[in-house]
Formats: sequence, C-alpha cells, structure tokens
Amino acid sequence: GLSRQAFSFGDTFCSVWPMIPPTGVRPLQRQTEALFQQTNEKIALLLLEAPMGEGKTEAGMYAALRMAEQWKKNGFYVGLPTAATSNQMVERIRLLLEQNKVSERVRLLHAMAWLTDEENAKSDRLSIEDAETEDAALRWLEPVRRGLLGSYAVGTVDQAMMSVLLVKYGVLRLLGLSGKVLIIDELHAYDAYMSEILRSLLEWCKALEIPVVLLSATLPLEKKQEMLSPFTDKTAGTAYPAVTAVTASGDLQTLPILTTARQQKISIQLHEILHQPAEIARLAHSLTTQGGCLCILLNTVRQAQEVYRALQEQKTDAELLLVHAQFPAAQRDRIEKKCLRLFGPDKTSRPDKAILVSTQVVEQSLDIDMDWMMTAAAPMDLILQRTGRMFRHDNTPRPASAQSPVLHVLLPSTDDFGADSFVYPECLLRQSIYLLRQKHEIRIPEDLAQLVADGYDSEKAPPGELESWLERLMDDQLQRGQSSKYLLGSPGKAFRPVRERIDFDDLEQSGYLSAKTRFGEPSRRIALLEPMLFQQLASLSEPLLGKPCVCLRNSTLARTVWEQSVSIRETHLKDLTPGLIGGGLLAGIDIFPSHNGIYRSPDGREIIFDPEYGVLWKGIL
Repeated sequence: GLSRQAFSFGDTFCSVWPMIPPTGVRPLQRQTEALFQQTNEKIALLLLEAPMGEGKTEAGMYAALRMAEQWKKNGFYVGLPTAATSNQMVERIRLLLEQNKVSERVRLLHAMAWLTDEENAKSDRLSIEDAETEDAALRWLEPVRRGLLGSYAVGTVDQAMMSVLLVKYGVLRLLGLSGKVLIIDELHAYDAYMSEILRSLLEWCKALEIPVVLLSATLPLEKKQEMLSPFTDKTAGTAYPAVTAVTASGDLQTLPILTTARQQKISIQLHEILHQPAEIARLAHSLTTQGGCLCILLNTVRQAQEVYRALQEQKTDAELLLVHAQFPAAQRDRIEKKCLRLFGPDKTSRPDKAILVSTQVVEQSLDIDMDWMMTAAAPMDLILQRTGRMFRHDNTPRPASAQSPVLHVLLPSTDDFGADSFVYPECLLRQSIYLLRQKHEIRIPEDLAQLVADGYDSEKAPPGELESWLERLMDDQLQRGQSSKYLLGSPGKAFRPVRERIDFDDLEQSGYLSAKTRFGEPSRRIALLEPMLFQQLASLSEPLLGKPCVCLRNSTLARTVWEQSVSIRETHLKDLTPGLIGGGLLAGIDIFPSHNGIYRSPDGREIIFDPEYGVLWKGIL
C-alpha cells in the first residue's frame, strides 16, 4: 500500500465524476471547474461555501485531484467530524476511484475503523511477507499506525489533527499528509478548541506545501478569516455562496456563485415546549396525522430518550426510530444503516409514516431527507445546518400536508436552558431565538450568510446580554489556551519534542488523547459483557499495575467485545472500578461484568445497555 501510482483522473468535472452528466453539473461545481481552467498558478488552499445539497463534496474532490496534480501529490485524506460520517464517505470515495479505474484501496481511519473496514484488513493480512512476526506486522498495518502513509484515506479529522500534537507517531502522520491533499469537511462543526488545533495544522500544511480543501455550509466570517490566515494576509470576502482560492504566492480570489441548485423558502414556527417530552410527542403526532417522515433533533441523549419514550406512551402508528451516540457500537452501526435505508436517496424502503428521534449525529454529512424538521434551540449556524436534512432530494414522495418545508424550533418556556446550556453557550442560544422571532421564513441561499453573521455578532444581541457574551469570549480563550499546550508550535519555531518527553499514545480510544483533540470532559469506552464472555476474558488476563488486564490478540474475540462497547463521559463512571482492563486489540476499553445488559456496582449504582434506548443509568448523575 505504500507504492505510488500515477493519477489517471481527467481534467473536467464530468471526467472525474462520470455518473454526473454535463446537464447535472451544479453552479458551485461549474465555478470550481472554471477556476482551475482559468488559472495557471498553483492553488494552495480552496474554501467552498454553499448551502446544503449543492454538491460540495463532489466539487471538493474534483478540486483536490486538480491540486494534487498541480503540487505533484499522490493522493488525499478526507477528514470528517465523526466516525459515522467517515463510514459513509469512504463508500463514496471508493466509488469515485472505481469509476476512474484506480486500483489502490481507500483506508478508513478512526478508532473503530477495523470493525467496519474488515475487507481492507483481510486483504492486508493476506499480503504479509517477510515479517519477523505476524503480530508485529499486524500492528504495523493497523490504520491508526500507518493509514495516512497510503495514497487514499478517509477518517475523522482527529487523525489529521494528531499530526500537530505532542503524541507518539504524530510526525509519522505529518509525513503521511505531506504526500497528499488534505480535505476538511464540515468546517463549521468545530469549536474554538478544535479550531486552534486546525489553525496550527494549516500552518504546517503551508510550510510543508500540503494543499488544503475546506468545505462548509455555514461559516462565520471571523472563523473564515482565521482558517485562511496561515495561507494569506488578505481579508476574506463576504460573498455567499462562493469559491475562495488562495494561491501559492498568497493572493486571494473570491468567486461568487450567482445561482444555486437549491432555492427554498422555509417557514419558521416556534414552540415553547423544549424539555416537555409529552408536548413534543403531541406536536409530532399532529404533524404526521396524514403520513410523512419527521425528524425530532434534540441536543442531549437523555432528552432524545425521554421524547422517544413519550412517543411510545402516546401510541402512534408511525414507525419510530431512535438514534444517538450512546448505543453499543454494533447496534449503533445497524441503526445508522437503517436510518439511511429508510430516509436516504433510495426511496424504495421509505415508510409512509415515521418519526426519527435523534441527537446531532444526523446533523453532519448524513444524506437523509425528512418532510418536517423539529429541532431544539441551537446556535444559528447549526439550526441552518439542520434544515439541510429536510426537502433534500427532488424525488422524495411527500404527503399532501408537507408540500413546502417547515422548521419547528423548540424553545424553553422559561429562561432556563437546562442541559442544553452545557452543550452550547447560552448567549448563542438566546441569539438564535432572538433572530428567529423576527423572521417568518428563511430564504435559501439569500438569508444564510447574514443569519450566520448575526448569530455570532454581539452587537446584534438582545438587551442585557453583554455579560453572557463576555463569558463566551472567555470560554473560547480558555479552550484555545488549553489546546495550545499540546501543539508542536509553529513550523518556524524550535521543535519542542527534541528536548521534551512524549509519552502520550496516539490511539483515539485513549482517554487522554480524546480529551486533547476534543474539548470537554474526557470519556472512557466501556463494554458490558455477559458472564460467559466475561469469564472467558478473565481466564486470559494477567496482572498489570495491580489490575487484571486482558491483552487480546484474537481479532474475532476482540471484535465481539468492541461491538458491545460504548463511549461514556468520565462523570458517569466516577469511582466505578472495571472488572478487566483491555490491552492489545482491546486497548482503551474498560470491561464490566453484566447480567442481561445490566452492571450493578457494589454500592447499588447501575449501567444499563438497553436494546431500545441505548445506555441508561440508575443512581448515576
């Protein structure tokens, strides 16, 4: 997988994407193609900003291939916000290479990739030759160790971010990126903490001549300028939608997109029933009386579980589906695939009446189409992002009651945002509510740029919000300060690791590292295992630092454990001692004994893996 192949992609957009006819090329894609046909100078960074559904992915891939040709690179890495979005994207990229008759495989890179990318793993293991031991060779072939050295890879943006952190093998990742184009999707999805790491990554990309493609649907101007700054000192333009190009010499060019394929008017209805599951369920029932597919998007797992339970209690004939991040890995994968099967581009399995209750996992890069969207209050850019999961496909059959898109926004009936304020700053929540109260509809794309700008402008805030905005500014500065402690530093400065000890692992499932690529409370991955499987692992364990550790090399058994694991916030696991510590292929997993999916601690607390609701807690905050 380390040999380099000559590019065989064509120069035109339709030659790269042969399944898209010339009449199907969208304005954003056409403008991107025109940019490369009209300029002779190398493009170092390209930013594509456009509403949801305008074909940014296809345009971004075309641009990446042209930039790879300009800079004589031999591949690309696509970084996405989550493992779920990476799993979907890798199939699209494999189809792209297949259509262009490129034989090299695409690697999937994230902590759980070896579970979902078994085809690559089997192929790699069959090709092991002249290795000192099979075990050493398998470790070398693990995606997190060498994935970025291959020509084509898709995964979480964390894999690229780790190349500029003080972690083991970080420089190996940077070496891998140096031979390819870096594509970062959903740029608007990253907070101040991650943005600081991404800005440092872009500085290294500039120094190492790594071309970069950035994709975003809704991006505040301040963040846009921040991401362009490593490549140019020119001021970013305000045009939207637009293609922004920075050349190797630092010149900046903004090409406005005058028309879009998707032009909509979305009606806005506000409901002061947030944190009232029964009322939300009643509203959902009333919307789907005549059929259709509704998505209810909440900001926390617990809220989603409560609304789902309320829908069940009110007895609906609609098909119900709950999706969030705290299902065991295998079950979550099945749920996400079902979600795509029911609401994705293929309409053959689309139900006549369905209600999807979800958290933010459906917000990013998930190609689903709903007839209605009901969303909890959120920052303005994310509310606009959520509208992109409604009236997305032209060929979707819709009920008579859903002939035009309507966004139902759930607001608290008081000033108390509850758990939502732990997810998003209260000043941004109040700002989006304040702006939405002034509008009856949102025009796409005309209103998007101004709404995003106003959503992050303290001067547009309602009276009395100055203190809240100052708190948000201080929090952002704190996040940036926290992330900067673990960065390599600017490329022009002394390389600190020469005189510092690096003893941090590079695995995503490491609690340390997950707390360093993402701000917030550290998480731990746990597995609840039934008695027979737990005893089987216990019989293989050995003491390590006074704790029983099972260092597993059997991939079949390890897969079984991983499929029954889930990532949990550290708070929920406070003072709970696992029965086994995972090592080898189980590195990063704490293993608890369970009976019928329930772990009971000696003091009476319970962790429950419920097959319908996901993880539940009793006696635990």
